[in-house]
Amino acid sequence: MSEGDQTQYNIYVGYARQQFPADPVHWLIIVVHPGADLSVRLHCEGWPGRWEVSMETNKRFQSHWIECKFLVGNIPAEKGLIVTEELKLIPPQTSQIWVLHALLRLEWRGLVPAGTYDHWKSIRVSDPSDEDLGPGPLPEKKTDSDSSDQSVASDDAMEV
Repeated sequence: MSEGDQTQYNIYVGYARQQFPADPVHWLIIVVHPGADLSVRLHCEGWPGRWEVSMETNKRFQSHWIECKFLVGNIPAEKGLIVTEELKLIPPQTSQIWVLHALLRLEWRGLVPAGTYDHWKSIRVSDPSDEDLGPGPLPEKKTDSDSSDQSVASDDAMEV
């Protein structure tokens, strides 16, 4: 198995295969070292009133469960922990809305390009039954001295 380029992470939005044609498309965030076989999947599962966030490590990047993937960003490996910390702040809700808020939080932190959230929001088909619980707390404004402390993560931060 390939471990890929350990110096960086690619961030993807993925669509899971639908079990039934009437089901909404399940969205998820996938984080992987470029060229690696294993990834981390972050997504929401459940139903209205009972959503929960799932972080699955050591999942095959090339999986029959994932219908398609779209690269949305590339970050240095030392910022990998920031991704998981930011996504833990988002309240559990429908997978598509949760991923939109994940992209917004990552955009606020400069981990995906500006406009990523707006692009994905524009292609999403809204559903009247959606529970939008927001993106979680706003990030604190950082000073120059804060930025170096925030961006350093341990080697196994993402546990890929």
